[in-house]
Amino acid sequence: MFRSILAVYTLTRLTMVTDPTVSAMDPDTMTLEELAHRMGISLTVAYELARRNALPVPVIRVGRQYRFSRQAYDVLMSGQHPSRVSEAH
Repeated sequence: MFRSILAVYTLTRLTMVTDPTVSAMDPDTMTLEELAHRMGISLTVAYELARRNALPVPVIRVGRQYRFSRQAYDVLMSGQHPSRVSEAH
């Protein structure tokens, strides 16, 4: 049983490290590369939008890196973006 748990854990970690759409560092945030991939835009465009704070999700700066809340992205994709919620009321 321990070996099967270890195998699943190892496979999960390997997927997180090799798949650019999964952030291995923090499950609550995503990298700019992951956000660009999910939004279907180039990394260059994503950097420019992040620099201008023009992305549809809040930009979190960690040193020189950009991070984005998965929760904020999920809310945006679900159609329950705060600007739309306030318009509906």
